[in-house]
Amino acid sequence: MELVDVDENVWRGDYDLCCTGAISIYAEAEDMNGLTGDATRTFSSALLLASSGGIAGSVDGMCKVSVRGNVITKDTYVLIFGTTSDEPGTGKVYEILPAGLNLDDFVEIAIDYPDTARAPEYLSIARLGNKGMSPVESYLDPKTNRVIAYVDRFGTYGLLRSPDVITPTYGAGDFTVLQNIPNPFAGSTVIAFEVPGAGQIHADVISIDGRLVRSLFDGYVVPGRHRIEWNGRDMGGRRVASGVYFYRVGYGSKTITKKMIHLR
Repeated sequence: MELVDVDENVWRGDYDLCCTGAISIYAEAEDMNGLTGDATRTFSSALLLASSGGIAGSVDGMCKVSVRGNVITKDTYVLIFGTTSDEPGTGKVYEILPAGLNLDDFVEIAIDYPDTARAPEYLSIARLGNKGMSPVESYLDPKTNRVIAYVDRFGTYGLLRSPDVITPTYGAGDFTVLQNIPNPFAGSTVIAFEVPGAGQIHADVISIDGRLVRSLFDGYVVPGRHRIEWNGRDMGGRRVASGVYFYRVGYGSKTITKKMIHLR
């Protein structure tokens, strides 16, 4: 936090944070001419645990940051400052701190828009950088009047209106698993799938008699299309025999199984 007087003198102050919720910090300083300056910053604070993660929300309730367990490397106070922006096409932006926090995976940022928002399908979340606001991949959730994005770093984010780009709807469409390519295959093959919303994915290779051959993926993914490659080897790294195998992909309560043929 800093104070700046009319002569551009700057006072900075450091603070130790030990609480959560809505917090206001007031600072006052006097310059060499006896003139007093003051400033107040109001922000939200939430202690997120490395093991379980959590949710941090802005004071006005319009911005939420969701962090899953084991995404941050240590217990951290996450701060959200709401402020206005002079960038074209934007209104209020949210500074999410600490900006240099190490993230081992993506986090979800959700920013609400009002019921009166005009053409919300043209809204996306953008990150404020040296070159202004840069849109990030976003999804519109009209059921909750919210725009959602998945990012790999904290920083300053806000809603940006782009009349030339329509934001896809979160949760629209179906969970789809495509046929592996190539099939049959002798070396490796690619399994592609699409998910309408962020969620947990499990992908395994199963033998024709139902045995687990290889666990390909077990993790959280963002909406959209994803690819997994299988190199035709089992859990021990051994090349499997020629024959028919099945790949099974699970998303939420749904599981899709398809057949593939491996050649040696």
